[in-house]
Amino acid sequence: MTGKFISVATICAFMLLIVSCQRDGAVHAGNDVVKYAPRAAESAQNAANDMKGELLRVDVPKKLISLRVENGMEQTFKITDDTVVKGLSAPPAIRSLTGKEGSEVTVAWEDVNGAKTATNVEVTQLSTARPRSRRYR
Repeated sequence: MTGKFISVATICAFMLLIVSCQRDGAVHAGNDVVKYAPRAAESAQNAANDMKGELLRVDVPKKLISLRVENGMEQTFKITDDTVVKGLSAPPAIRSLTGKEGSEVTVAWEDVNGAKTATNVEVTQLSTARPRSRRYR
């Protein structure tokens, strides 16, 4: 009788082991119902050629503007006669940026012969602070 009991218990344990190993909902890397797909970039070309930052300097004779971007680096852009300045009540020209240092700007630019040339400068937040004097007191 004990031999029969041991054989039945062994068979039951073996069956339980086989049934527990055959789960349909096993976790596998390729068994995901929802496939992951990254969100498409809004406009990769435009995002790569737009920079936002604080206007540092405007050099009218040299036709250059400099701004400090979010990571703290200073970027300098050439200005042409075709550069459009937006966001100011003054005429849309580089001279209208003079005295607006500290303002937040977005510069759309393109690479022309290895130089960053601004095609569009938009003042997004006008600074009301007066520029600091460079003289020491």
